[in-house]
Amino acid sequence: GQPTALSRRRSASKPHLGARVSRLGTHTQPQHTYMHCLLLALAVVAVSAGPGHSHGDGPWEWGGVYRLLAGDYTWTFSKNAAGIYGAPDESMRVVVLRGGPASDALDDLRPAAEALLQLSQCTLLDGGGEIGAADTCFELRFNQSLPATSWTVRTAIAGNLAIYTEHLPMEFSARLTSTSTGVEVQPEAAVLYNAMHGEAADPETDHDHDHAHEE
Repeated sequence: GQPTALSRRRSASKPHLGARVSRLGTHTQPQHTYMHCLLLALAVVAVSAGPGHSHGDGPWEWGGVYRLLAGDYTWTFSKNAAGIYGAPDESMRVVVLRGGPASDALDDLRPAAEALLQLSQCTLLDGGGEIGAADTCFELRFNQSLPATSWTVRTAIAGNLAIYTEHLPMEFSARLTSTSTGVEVQPEAAVLYNAMHGEAADPETDHDHDHAHEE
């Protein structure tokens, strides 16, 4: 696909990924709300442009680091107003890795995540399955007969989990909530991957999303 107007607003330089990570704490809630609305709007525009979507040469579109306590979390993906998952999508590849500081984890773990996401086969998980930090790739298969599909993210010990997803979670109104309390958990840091230019991009400033489906 051709670069969008947003994709043209790119800096000529390509800074280190760590410099492009957006920190999302409670003290920056307005910033996070703005980013979420922007990405949701982009996802709606992309869906309306046509069925399916591709990622150029990039195996993932979004990465985020969550600081989680030990326990279970529910990750829920929902159909959009058109009654479809994504653009549409039958499944989505995901990698979950245990990481260090949020500002460094997405950069440090990116090579390992990309290698796993490009495996010929991933572990297929239907709704209700369990996801955990592992050196493997999960392929989450959406239940097309239900308005939403959920998986359990289980953490044995407290710490940071870096999650890389094949599609934008915002396209599915994805929510990660504590299974015990129902409280939604926000990422400590997040980044988008610009497959067209081979660099990671800040979620607030850039996004390329070609929705011409690859058959």
